[in-house]
Amino acid sequence: MTKKTTTKTQAKPKKKSTKQALSNKELLIEALAKTKGIIATACKSVNVSRRTFYNWKEEDPEFAEAVEEIMENQIDTVESKLIDNIESGDTTAIIFYLKTKGRKRGYGDKLEVDNNLKLKDCDIDIKDWLSLKASKKKDKEQ
Repeated sequence: MTKKTTTKTQAKPKKKSTKQALSNKELLIEALAKTKGIIATACKSVNVSRRTFYNWKEEDPEFAEAVEEIMENQIDTVESKLIDNIESGDTTAIIFYLKTKGRKRGYGDKLEVDNNLKLKDCDIDIKDWLSLKASKKKDKEQ
């Protein structure tokens, strides 16, 4: 009598079918819309990892477009709330708006500097000055 020897092999994880992946994408898009663009919450609600979300976004132009539309709607919603607050006289909202949207008119915290350094009656381009400094330093080293 001979014994049969059996070898155990690990089962390979089943790949999701294209239809399954497609329906998961659709479910995720719906969840993303319901959560108003909050990715972590949407992914969790349909049991899809964030990594998978970003892979789909990178690999599938239609999915990426649907995500972008939801994100744009999210910004539109927030902007409309900001305008509502501005219209009701909310000083913080007014300041925030002017610092972001009114920057061209001089509102904001950032100081914009051009690359020209003016010393009395002298107009020196900073790039030229740095280049001159570098060449003088090389001359001294030689």
